[in-house]
Amino acid sequence: MLSALKVAFLFIGTSIGAGFSTGREIALFFGDTSPWCVALASVFIAIICAVFLLAGKYDLIPQNIAVKVATFFAGAVSLVSMLAGSEKIMSDLTGVSLIGLVMIILGAVVVIMGIEKIKWANTILIPLLITMMIVIYIRIGAPVHNGSLSILKPIHYSGLDVLLAGMVLSKEGKKLSGKQIFGCVSAICIFMFGILFVLQNIVLCDEMHSSMPVLAISTEVNMRAVSGVLISSAIFTTLIGALETVWFYTADFLSSSKRLQPLSTSKNKCYLVLAILLVFYPISFLGFEKIVDTFYPFVSICGIALTIFITVKVIIFFVGKGHPNFSKIKRPVTLRQGVKKQCKGQIDIKENQSKSSSSSVSSSSLSSGFKMSSKGERLDSSSGSSSPFR
Repeated sequence: MLSALKVAFLFIGTSIGAGFSTGREIALFFGDTSPWCVALASVFIAIICAVFLLAGKYDLIPQNIAVKVATFFAGAVSLVSMLAGSEKIMSDLTGVSLIGLVMIILGAVVVIMGIEKIKWANTILIPLLITMMIVIYIRIGAPVHNGSLSILKPIHYSGLDVLLAGMVLSKEGKKLSGKQIFGCVSAICIFMFGILFVLQNIVLCDEMHSSMPVLAISTEVNMRAVSGVLISSAIFTTLIGALETVWFYTADFLSSSKRLQPLSTSKNKCYLVLAILLVFYPISFLGFEKIVDTFYPFVSICGIALTIFITVKVIIFFVGKGHPNFSKIKRPVTLRQGVKKQCKGQIDIKENQSKSSSSSVSSSSLSSGFKMSSKGERLDSSSGSSSPFR
């Protein structure tokens, strides 16, 4: 069960970025929709997680160029929005323009040095963010707003994190059993249901329709400094993950070219990371709100399309045995099957070696003109005398 919870928190950590923690993406996708309807999105998110875990477990995740381009695009959108978000929140907190460059440069250094040392940050940051939202919700009176009902909006929102969080989640599918996958999906559903319900009620309290509703409401309950630090930290960790993703797919593309291949090596990672920032940083001047409102819905649609495609592959794998392509699907080998195959292979090798050695001995015996006695002595066919066999 512990393994299932670790995977669940991995997905949650990847999903809770700046758009989520600021409340901007909730306001964009749901508007004045009822918080209960927003919480319903957790059910669709859990179903998508189950599909990706099963697809990863049975090697059904597509690796074609279309998926790579879509994942790169999602990472690029996330990177640009984090670049804009870092500038927005840092300037709001300090009153100094372009102060977000400090966070961006620090993020680039972390990516160049290696992000392994900072992966633990989400383990601490996520519980703090959740606690902050719950405290803000309680301090504003724990309201439960009324609103319109919709099924399409939760479905649309559930595809937002598929291209990044879903692909990360799929890699963990091989490590989990069927029961563990069920436990992981259940934990994701319960957590997302609660946090989406709380977050939508906070967003609906923002009558000014701010670009960062959580930060705006936290100011009203004297928690601006705490929420500002935590949201900045969420933006920073998301910035690092997005920059690493964009670098990875860019390096993968460059590696196919003989002239540009040297840029894809880890030795030249710093130059490629800086080049990526020079390309995407000017786009961030469009503004955090405009970038999220313009690109996030399209990323979500791409995620839904990928989910449908993978869902079809999973269904074919489990119930489509009569499908002509079913036999081409690569099936995982269980531990018992692997041991049997390995043992059988070793037995076959030994038998072949035994046959070859016995045939070589018999052929050499015939060619040299002597016979083997039962006592291990050789009998010369010409003289009939015996001599010790060596």
